[in-house]
Amino acid sequence: MDLKKAFATDKKLELEGVWHDLGEGAGVLIARIGNRRYQNALNKTLADNRTMIKTGLMSEEAAEKDLCEIIADTILLDWKNIDDDGQPLPYTKENAVAMLIKYPDFRVLVVDLAGISDNYRPATDKEALGK
Repeated sequence: MDLKKAFATDKKLELEGVWHDLGEGAGVLIARIGNRRYQNALNKTLADNRTMIKTGLMSEEAAEKDLCEIIADTILLDWKNIDDDGQPLPYTKENAVAMLIKYPDFRVLVVDLAGISDNYRPATDKEALGK
């Protein structure tokens, strides 16, 4: 087995994201979970929040909001043709955070898409796999 062929990813795609079709003309631009920006933000926030949660200075809801902000900053980079309750919703970090909190299943979808390593393979590997 050639590990490069099996596991190599395009670091630029991991950071800049890949568009995913959600149907009905909607799409999301998703960077790979675990990219260096995500890891740095997550490590800092977890270290800060862990103590505050244990001492009761931070609620679980506030910690969830922090996580959604990390996802909006480092994973959910853009979207197109997204509505909320029939109203067009332009992509902004604030809108992304609000939707990730409001719709936990949307957050799960974003994180799941970000974790699929095949989405971030070099172009030649995707072409060989028929993508």
